[in-house]
Amino acid sequence: MSANQFPRLLRTLRADAAVSPVIGTILMVAVTVVLGATVYAAVNGFGGEAVQDTPATAFKVQAVDTNGNGVTDSIKVLYVSGPEGIQDALQVTIAKANGGAVTVAPTEPATWSPGTSMVYNPDAAADGKNYAVTVIAFGKTVVDQTVAVGE
Repeated sequence: MSANQFPRLLRTLRADAAVSPVIGTILMVAVTVVLGATVYAAVNGFGGEAVQDTPATAFKVQAVDTNGNGVTDSIKVLYVSGPEGIQDALQVTIAKANGGAVTVAPTEPATWSPGTSMVYNPDAAADGKNYAVTVIAFGKTVVDQTVAVGE
């Protein structure tokens, strides 16, 4: 190798060395894009439809005096809050606390909206005094309590 050829070889090596950083930068950008796309897909559930939440509903159940004699004689189920017209997704069950079943279909009122209520009048002397009241809306139990009637 002559002295004249050495500077030319040195320039060639320097030019080849500059290719490596460019390729490395391109590869790093590509990896970052792929990683970002993967995280985005994982967070958004791979583009599937979002699961719809069950609407929030609230009910209040209490024993009430409907005839004004000072003794509770009925069970009132009040729809406190939630969407309009839930009668198709609503199930009200009133059972004797001692195990006897009394099921009430919420046919009245025909349309349930917040502020709507139904009143069930049991025969407390024949049926007993304690009733287990369960309200299920959209397949989810929202009330499960015992109510004492006749006190």
